[in-house]
Amino acid sequence: MNSSFPYKIDDTGIHSLRSGQNEVLAWREVYGLKKSLFSSQHAIYGKNTKFSFTENQNFVEQFFRTWQKFFPDAAKKNAFDYAYPNKVFAKILLVTCLIVSLPLGFILLRDSREHLTCTNTLQKGAVATQASITKARKKRKGHFILSLRFSAASGEIIDGQDQFITTDASNPPNFIPVIYAKENPHCWTTPVSTDSSEINWAKRRYFTAYTALFGSFAILAGIFGIVFSVLRLREKRFYAKILIQIFSLK
Repeated sequence: MNSSFPYKIDDTGIHSLRSGQNEVLAWREVYGLKKSLFSSQHAIYGKNTKFSFTENQNFVEQFFRTWQKFFPDAAKKNAFDYAYPNKVFAKILLVTCLIVSLPLGFILLRDSREHLTCTNTLQKGAVATQASITKARKKRKGHFILSLRFSAASGEIIDGQDQFITTDASNPPNFIPVIYAKENPHCWTTPVSTDSSEINWAKRRYFTAYTALFGSFAILAGIFGIVFSVLRLREKRFYAKILIQIFSLK
């Protein structure tokens, strides 16, 4: 082994030769060999210890042959896990990110943008009118999901859906007030109460920010998951062949 290599192996364990260090990792405390996902860096982990190194086949071979003498089952299990990494999770994660996380994130960001645009349009000029309830679905006591319809000043018929909360848990009213934008009747909202024409601007800003936040999070999580999955699936295990030979793995 290269004399400049910072570790030495004997029957007592792995010794660190780094300047100022006097660490010894006993064989009974060894957890095994792991490879960094993002580089060729490897490390031998143990109880409260981590010995990192770059490629060194002689060291890895000596490590496993010596560990095998004292703890053959643990050494063989770690060798198998290293040589044959489980990539099923990476495949599932990749598919999930592609068909769930990224599409969901873009949908939420689109909804946030549309909601912000409608809020700005409503602030420029809004008209109050009455909407008829075409269908009401009770979600829980005093809480309804309403399908409603109203006519804009231009004569255009607008259909939509909104939540309605009331202290009268029996039935929602037949008509509720709505406020729509003059420039675009499809930008509409319900007021803070049935006897008011005031828009809850704080609630609209909160919804916009909340949707944008979760949309951004879903996209970032999807991108990270894709990068992680691709790296895992393309990962090369430098010492797989030698470990397969040492332990006769199949």
